[in-house]
Amino acid sequence: MLSTLPREILLLIAGYIEAQRDTINLARCCRLLQSLLQPTIFRSPKLRHNGVRSLSRLTNLLIPKPKLAQHVRSLSIRSGVYSRHGGWTVRYEPDTISPVVKEMAESEREASLWKAHLQRGLWEDPWLALLLPFLPNLEELEVEVYSGALSYTSMMVGRASQMKKPFSAEMALSRLKRVSIVRWDDQEGIGAGIEAEKLLPFFRIPSLRNFTGEVITDGSDEYEKKKVGQKRLGFSNVTHINFFNSSSGSGFRDLIRACAGLESFVYTHSDESVNGHYGYDEFGDEYGPMPFNPPALHKHLCRHKTTLQNLVLGYNSFSLRHYGPHTEAFFGSLKDFNALKKLDLSVYNIINWKYDEDERKYEAVNHIMDVLPASLQELTVGDLSFYNHIEVLYGITEQATDVVHQKDETAFSKLSKLEFRGSFRSGGWATTPGEEQLPLKPEITSMTAELHSLCPTKGVDFRLHHGPGP
Repeated sequence: MLSTLPREILLLIAGYIEAQRDTINLARCCRLLQSLLQPTIFRSPKLRHNGVRSLSRLTNLLIPKPKLAQHVRSLSIRSGVYSRHGGWTVRYEPDTISPVVKEMAESEREASLWKAHLQRGLWEDPWLALLLPFLPNLEELEVEVYSGALSYTSMMVGRASQMKKPFSAEMALSRLKRVSIVRWDDQEGIGAGIEAEKLLPFFRIPSLRNFTGEVITDGSDEYEKKKVGQKRLGFSNVTHINFFNSSSGSGFRDLIRACAGLESFVYTHSDESVNGHYGYDEFGDEYGPMPFNPPALHKHLCRHKTTLQNLVLGYNSFSLRHYGPHTEAFFGSLKDFNALKKLDLSVYNIINWKYDEDERKYEAVNHIMDVLPASLQELTVGDLSFYNHIEVLYGITEQATDVVHQKDETAFSKLSKLEFRGSFRSGGWATTPGEEQLPLKPEITSMTAELHSLCPTKGVDFRLHHGPGP
């Protein structure tokens, strides 16, 4: 009988179970296993189907049982299912939910509207906002939100971080370290991105260090200034920001400036309007997809030149590009970013290029040696192509060769990896691991021959990566 085994042995056995559902079924065998496995079951709840319904059940279960709620360390909600025609049938227990909503709401109208949204079950946001304050030991949060629906959660996190009602006595979410928020749509692709302004409350949580977002949007720099005014700088302890498939005209001005010491910034831009990437111009009018604006990012990242160690900027590989005035603009000098170790930039942004309309070709205005910091260890240059503006490929190859030649005790002594990424073969990208590809174009082999022979003598690993962006 399992019940006769020591508790330690039972926990070891349960540790080999991979699926959470199997652990739950084992716990149902007897009361001993139920009490023993409860901490394991509730340590990392993963809601994968019918997210709103599952979240409502979890909320009704944990609110009246604080000891059980204390076991939760991570919460993941990735349902990907939405019903615009009535929502899901949720569990709404008035005796449990109504008093909590009344306590958290700042007015009767807010409470009434909140309860109505909870009962409709259209999206996770109102339920998540209700549950989070009851998870005192939560360290990681991963959630998909429908079409940018984050109003209740943003509101509640904001009140918690500022110790407002009902958090005046104790700081909620005081152990939260990692947050990942992803926007999803229904099959028709209807909806909007997650407004960057709604994320600021998360950045005020003192314990938060890592924030990841997908389909995050904001407007132009001028419009953001007018809309939110001048905010307090450097109040956030967030050190790592990752934005994927996102769009910003302001260079995520307020989020970057909120951080006291950013160590890593990873951003892949997307212009796909089908994903709702809309921003606003200086007049407050909807602008459509905000074009890629590297100089704006550089302007705000300069606040972190003494702490930033990893910087990755690029386009979503499957996004159509809507070229704006800054899409291929020079990002800006990184010479004074003395903590930077890893850099991944498009060839069109890493140095300043001038396009000759008559000759229809690019010419480098500056040299990469005058742009890179001495602290750099790994450099990746993207968007290279044998088929499109080969003069750019020639130019950056010559400049990179100069950098490797200069690798000594005073210049680029820490450089250990150099990668060129782009289109170097005939045909498209490989779609599966191990897929056979055509060899490199002979011209590419010839063009990079000196780098291939020079880099090993300088302790640099040089690679050509035939593939799309970061």
